[in-house]
Amino acid sequence: CPKCKISYKPTESELLNAGFIELAATELTRGRGCHHCNQQGYKGRIPVVEVLVISNEMRPIISKSGDSGQLYAAARRNGMWTIYDDAREKIRHGLTTIDEAVSKLGVAPSDRKAALTEASELRKAS
Repeated sequence: CPKCKISYKPTESELLNAGFIELAATELTRGRGCHHCNQQGYKGRIPVVEVLVISNEMRPIISKSGDSGQLYAAARRNGMWTIYDDAREKIRHGLTTIDEAVSKLGVAPSDRKAALTEASELRKAS
């Protein structure tokens, strides 16, 4: 809710558990609850979307019923915007919260979460 949102610094544990460690250096917002939002902390709705444009690299993978891992990798290389990417950016810009994203989308997929955890550990080691 824009009337009652407050800024806070999320803990690394909160971000790791949700799969959004990329937001570690970001100040986020959340609603306290007020009479404008019926003490919910949220007001209105906002879509969280996934966008996939079929590229020339992806066409042969699709037409030959290729491996889903190959298709996903090709899609990401060609700019696929996942629902988690969109949620992360909406969290970063104060349009939603980590708690709301996790409640609607679930935790970020485990392969993504594992990769992000590994990246975090590499940053700490360097």
